[in-house]
Amino acid sequence: MRLRSVLTNAEDLLILERLRRRLSLEDSTGDQSLFGFYWTRKSVAQAAGLIDEFLPENGTVVDPFLGSGTNLWAFLTARRTGAFLGAEINEMPIANLRFCMEGVGSQEIDRIRAFYGELERAYGPLFEYPLIQTEQPLQLISATVDTEGQTPQPSAFDFMDGNGKRIVIHDGDEHFAAAREIYTRRNNAASKLRLPDLKLATNSRIAIKEGTKISDLSSPLVFSVLVALRDSSENRHDVRILLSSCLHLLKYTDKRSQSQFPYWYPKKGAIDRNPFPVFSRRLRDLEKWATKSSLNQRLIKSELGDVGLVRHEQSIHVERCSASQIPRDLLAPGKADLVITDPPYFDQVAYSEYLKLWEFFTGFDTNHEDEIVQSNRTDIDKSRNHYLTGIRESFRRLRDGSKSSSIALVFFKDSKLSNLDAFLRTVEEAGWRFVGQQHASKGQFSYKQNSSPTTTVEGDCIMVFRPIVDNQAFNLPTTITPSKEDCEALIRELVTDFLRKETRATISQIYDGAIVTALFQQGMLGMFTRVQDVLATFEDLVDFDPEHRTYRLKNEGI
Repeated sequence: MRLRSVLTNAEDLLILERLRRRLSLEDSTGDQSLFGFYWTRKSVAQAAGLIDEFLPENGTVVDPFLGSGTNLWAFLTARRTGAFLGAEINEMPIANLRFCMEGVGSQEIDRIRAFYGELERAYGPLFEYPLIQTEQPLQLISATVDTEGQTPQPSAFDFMDGNGKRIVIHDGDEHFAAAREIYTRRNNAASKLRLPDLKLATNSRIAIKEGTKISDLSSPLVFSVLVALRDSSENRHDVRILLSSCLHLLKYTDKRSQSQFPYWYPKKGAIDRNPFPVFSRRLRDLEKWATKSSLNQRLIKSELGDVGLVRHEQSIHVERCSASQIPRDLLAPGKADLVITDPPYFDQVAYSEYLKLWEFFTGFDTNHEDEIVQSNRTDIDKSRNHYLTGIRESFRRLRDGSKSSSIALVFFKDSKLSNLDAFLRTVEEAGWRFVGQQHASKGQFSYKQNSSPTTTVEGDCIMVFRPIVDNQAFNLPTTITPSKEDCEALIRELVTDFLRKETRATISQIYDGAIVTALFQQGMLGMFTRVQDVLATFEDLVDFDPEHRTYRLKNEGI
């Protein structure tokens, strides 16, 4: 098989080696360096290590898809001199980041506790059940319900007595009928209240059916409490931040509380939670974070205070805008030394659409127009082509604002090789040359990774790009037209060589360490769409270890 000749210079190889070495030093497991809730958060410790490794002294680092602010927090943690510029289209993650950057002390926590305490005194009795002869009524922790009717139908209750003992009552147990009567009566009463509501835009990809409203996502009683909280916290930024960290648990969920699916919930066996124990638990989490976060303590003492303020030779600015619209006075041509970012992954997380639930209850604004995502929304164009155009425009803006010597570290993963191919081609069209990538494992697995362990990508992948200068050749063109058979043969060869070196590896490690870069360089990456088809090309060569979720060559390593 003739392979296209690909030249990789020594400087590229050195960058990849530095990345590999740095990732081997960082422990990203259990990293809780930033309070609050957001999707697909990355490790602050890992990002701080990358900034420390690749940002020159007094350099400028840019994150055009800031999200929850992991990279900004990492920049502060690394204590590197220089400037940080971030861009984010949605208000909630910026508000949470501002809250953390202001430094959270005991007085702030006491004020939040007092607010929620007053709310609980007003609405907490609605979750009390006088079922047995005790000094205090039982407090409902959660109900397991069927959600197909107009009001939820309970099948089990989880209570706590005055001594902190948990009492679970199932259908058929003593006191279940009485508990069901109280639960149903209170929810029926709440359902008759004339409360503000919002109809969501239909999107089958994220489980929003035609006519779905915000009130459909939780029980009528919980919805009424959340509306009351919303109406009374309009001027309480701190209270809304704590609420934003809880909302994914205060809608119907499955027993695992899968937060990556905010609009989905099971028809049977859904969990309906009393919001007040959730508030209390998150407040304790905030107090623990505020005490244990060394950076939070440093921010309190230094009074860093706000985005845009310069302290400790660190300049920070966060702009609420799309990546392609970063103002030139903030990102002048040739300014950035390092780009480190986690852009949207095709249709995997529709951040702005997800945040519509948060916008309704917290007031933090969302931006659907500028969101870069592949979506099934019927009211706005979010096609695959729209997504790739947004990626191209964003990375073109970054190329204009970056030095010719800069480096871009881009978190990106997808089990579909055709998606990876389209992303890499688009970024190269925007003026960035793909150098290679490195896998970064994590110590935990998502719901999807648990449900399909043989084929679901896990951990993170960090792609490395460098600016195209002086009309450097892209990786794209090739005079050789490879066949599917050529591609399958190359995959088998790559996987065999990789597993002989590594002994065992997950499918993600095989993707990131063996397949993607080589196939892209040969113009073969777009030939496969499904990970199952890729696995089928070498499945006869390997054995799968379900305990460790790894593959190894047959008859080797036994």
